[in-house]
Amino acid sequence: MVNDQEHAEVQRTQSTWSTLNALALHLANLGTGRKTMLLVSEQADPMLRRRGLEALPTSSSVMRTANRANVAIYVLDPLDAAARAAAPDEGPNLLSVLADDTDGARFRAIRLARPARASTRGLRRMVADASAYYLLTYRSARHTDGMFHAVDVSGEDQGRAAAGAEGILGADAR
Repeated sequence: MVNDQEHAEVQRTQSTWSTLNALALHLANLGTGRKTMLLVSEQADPMLRRRGLEALPTSSSVMRTANRANVAIYVLDPLDAAARAAAPDEGPNLLSVLADDTDGARFRAIRLARPARASTRGLRRMVADASAYYLLTYRSARHTDGMFHAVDVSGEDQGRAAAGAEGILGADAR
């Protein structure tokens, strides 16, 4: 039997993932360019699969939706270093994984005398990433096996960084 607090936590978790998925789907309709999503959150719990909830979004489906929609997700963790150190270690943070897998980033709040300046470096990076972005696409005629294939992207322009997915998922041959 699930108590009210556990039930509320499950609904809160599902609401988080469903909202992120719906927002990524909406952004997909805004055109072909790169889109940026900023999420302010300390932690996101995984959505556990239960009977009747199979069709609802999970962290993996949100990541796939964002990648298909060309949406980079940036996560601002509002906890400062002291509060983060005092918090129990909950293992790998799904929001860090989501940010990394969508070519976004996760950054933390910085405790300063003037809180409005907190996390300026991370926000500037987000704006810079969104301001100058090239989208390279690759479609392989050979990789129709549904397997992951590593891809290395590099350039010769000094002062510029090439970032991107670590590879491609081959289309399923079916």
